[in-house]
Amino acid sequence: MSKIVNVFLYLLLVIVFVISCTKDVSQETGQLPGIPNSSSVSCKSCNFYPWCQESSYTYIDSTSFGKDTLNYYYQFLYDTTINGVIYTSTLLNFQDTVFHNCDNYITTLLIPSAPHFLENHTILKSALSTGATWENTFPANQVINNIQYKILTKSTTRKVAATNFIDVMSVQENAFFDTSLITSSTVYYARGVGEIERITKSKTAESLARKYITSYNIP
Repeated sequence: MSKIVNVFLYLLLVIVFVISCTKDVSQETGQLPGIPNSSSVSCKSCNFYPWCQESSYTYIDSTSFGKDTLNYYYQFLYDTTINGVIYTSTLLNFQDTVFHNCDNYITTLLIPSAPHFLENHTILKSALSTGATWENTFPANQVINNIQYKILTKSTTRKVAATNFIDVMSVQENAFFDTSLITSSTVYYARGVGEIERITKSKTAESLARKYITSYNIP
């Protein structure tokens, strides 16, 4: 599957995340459950979406076209203030820069979508209760111009790649172009780890992709 399709299946929340990287994830075992962040590192207080310097993740993206290995690596560049909010400028996979903020357990990414323009993606509000909703709109986007979110479950367990993750929350992401539903995803986040699984379906509930974590290293 092309990187554009991978990004699309990520529901444009992490538009520049789905980029293959030539650097392999390195950790002691190379297997789950990986290495969680230490309690001494705040990682921007993203309890269900850690954002830490030199973190690395490996996922398998399984679709009807086959399986692809996705490697992510975070390299912090600098902090900057945009519209009165402090963001961490982060180089992903040594290629693309995004701006990250996680004040009040709300994960927001500013993603360059055109020269001198940053698209705002509020991708997780982990402090909200089950049933809570929010949305992002992208008026200039010609593929998806609205994403609606809903917290489905909290404080559950989820088995991924033979590993049981505890304290997991799930979020529904419905992507629209105008009023037409394009895709619907269920995303699972584990406390202290981040996204562990993403299941994407078409508007007719046809299975499109399953992305799941295989290893990670959070310093």
